[in-house]
Amino acid sequence: MNLVLNLKNKLAVVLSIVLLSTLFAFVGTPVKAEAATDNVSFYYSDYGTVYHGITHQNVYIKVKNLDYNKKVTVHYKKGDEWCDNSAEFYKSLDDGYEIWKADFTNLSTTGLLNDKFCIKYEVNGQTYWDNNNGKNYIGELGEAEFHVFPHTEYGLPTYVVLKNLGYEKDVKIVYTNDGWKTQKSVSLEYCRTLEDGNEEWVPSEYIPSSEIGEYYAVYKVNGQTYYDSNFGLNYTAW
Repeated sequence: MNLVLNLKNKLAVVLSIVLLSTLFAFVGTPVKAEAATDNVSFYYSDYGTVYHGITHQNVYIKVKNLDYNKKVTVHYKKGDEWCDNSAEFYKSLDDGYEIWKADFTNLSTTGLLNDKFCIKYEVNGQTYWDNNNGKNYIGELGEAEFHVFPHTEYGLPTYVVLKNLGYEKDVKIVYTNDGWKTQKSVSLEYCRTLEDGNEEWVPSEYIPSSEIGEYYAVYKVNGQTYYDSNFGLNYTAW
């Protein structure tokens, strides 16, 4: 009888260790992939301001508005540790989705882009992940086809990162300085291919700061037209 009890006790200890180890592994490194669902997706990330070696970066996330009470988190790797940074509501979209933004400050001089990260969305007692199908993210673009990067100090458009969706492309910055009574545009040209396969394009000519107040970017490829207008708010120079 004592032998049977001892075996049961040992088995219970072993099962507890296995359960705790599995739970720790899941919490530390998100390997369960409910990624790329319609409920949550990493959209894009960009830099805010960089000064005195301090990096300020925003990560934008698209979530389906399943309920008013929700929690959106960027789960990112910093060194050997996985950390969480909560996102905040940014803007409602017309299709039942919302944009949330997570702000990162003083990570390092290189910022978040050299570290892996994924997105966690908690709502109605459910948890949804976008972890890039288990690979996590290391880059500027998620769901978005392209994104314009404003100058960190002046807000002027400096370059665009886009997905290479076709060889023939037309990329432009459209801008105004009189509240869209009139507008001008400048074409962008290919600059280089990034490590993740995306491309960087830059303005083909200088845009005088006195002529640009608001602007947005247009990307035409394969008969499709994509816009980056800061989710309808447009970008502003200062």
